[in-house]
Amino acid sequence: MISVIIPVYNAEGSITETLQSIAFQTRPIDEVIIVNDGSSDNTVKVISALKVKLALNIRIIDQENAGPSKARNRGVQEAKGEWIAFLDADDVWEREKVEQQMKLLEEHPEYVLAGSLVEYSKIKSNRKYDRIEFSNLLIRNGVFTSTVIVAKKVLIEIGGFREDMKYSEDYNLWLKICKLYPVMVVNQQLVHYGGGKGSLSDIGLSSNMWAMEKGELSNFLEMYRLGYISLIRYLGLFIFSLSKFFRRKILKSMR
Repeated sequence: MISVIIPVYNAEGSITETLQSIAFQTRPIDEVIIVNDGSSDNTVKVISALKVKLALNIRIIDQENAGPSKARNRGVQEAKGEWIAFLDADDVWEREKVEQQMKLLEEHPEYVLAGSLVEYSKIKSNRKYDRIEFSNLLIRNGVFTSTVIVAKKVLIEIGGFREDMKYSEDYNLWLKICKLYPVMVVNQQLVHYGGGKGSLSDIGLSSNMWAMEKGELSNFLEMYRLGYISLIRYLGLFIFSLSKFFRRKILKSMR
C-alpha cells in the first residue's frame, strides 16, 4: 500500500496539476494525505472538488501553520501505507514515476528508499538505478523530496523530519537514512519542479542563502555528534561547504 503525503499552504493555483499527476499514475496510489498547513485561500475547496473529479482517495488534515516538516510528520503518522511517497503541492510526477520506483524496490528489498532524477538532473550512467553512498551524499544532496518513496517503518524509526529546522531538514533526514540503510536513485527524470523553483543550479541562490547554508552546516555537526563522521571529516565538510557558499555568493553578485 502506498500513501502520498502533500503539505499544502495557499496552493490553490498549483494543486490541480499536482493531483492530476497522481491520478494519472500507471501504478495506482492507495491514498493521498493532504495536510493543510493553515491555508487562507481556496486550497481546500479546490481539493474537495478534485477529490470527486479525479476519483482519488484523498484525506485532508487541517493544522495551524507550522511548516512543511510538521505537516509531513503528521501525514506519516496518519498514513496507512507501508510505503510513503512525498510530493510538494507545486510539483508534478511523470506517469510512470511510482511504477518505476516500486518495481525496483520490490526487486531489491534491501533498499528502503528510492528517489529519482528531476528535470534538471543529469543522467550519469546507463544503469536503471544507482546506490547513493553516505560519503557521496555528504558532498552533494542528490535526494529530492518530491521524488522520494520510503518505507514508513524507517521514517518512524529515524524520527521523521526535524521540526525545529526551517532549512535543510529534508537533507538531514536523507543523511540519517542513508547512513543506516541502502538508498537508491532511479536514473530517470521522473519529477518536474513547479512554483518558480528554477533549475538545480539556482537552488540556494535565493535571498535565504545564508539560512540554507547554516542548515547544511548544522546537519554536518549533527552527523559528527551522532558518531557518523569523524572530527576531521566534519571540519573538512565545514570548510568545503563554506567555500561553496562563498563561491555561489560571488557568482550571484556578478549576475
